Amino acid sequence: MEPVGEMRRFDRLSVGPEYEVSLEFQGRELANAVLQNISACGCGVKVPRSQAAGLENGLRLTRVFLIHSALPYVPLEATIVRLLGRAEGNQEGYVLLGLDFVYVTPTVEQLILSHVAEQLNLATQ
Repeated sequence: MEPVGEMRRFDRLSVGPEYEVSLEFQGRELANAVLQNISACGCGVKVPRSQAAGLENGLRLTRVFLIHSALPYVPLEATIVRLLGRAEGNQEGYVLLGLDFVYVTPTVEQLILSHVAEQLNLATQ
């Protein structure tokens, strides 16, 4: 059984460099953002602290793209629900964003869900 703090609605897949992400914030792309994990309801992203000014919990990002040949390349909206690693005045290192997708169509949600399930199944074989 998973601890209460780790209960999730959908399975989550930790990803490697073959997965990318593009995030826009205040009309600019957050350079060097790294996709850490995905699920049908959100994703985890590592962003350089130097790019993180103004990011905060509850903020909505209106253009999030998951970049992988097996995933739909559509603009997703997401809300920051977790922001870890911010240190005032420190521009070194990364912050981790936990993003929840907003207004995902059932088709896109199902495509992501199927991809995650398939990859998790392959990993356990």
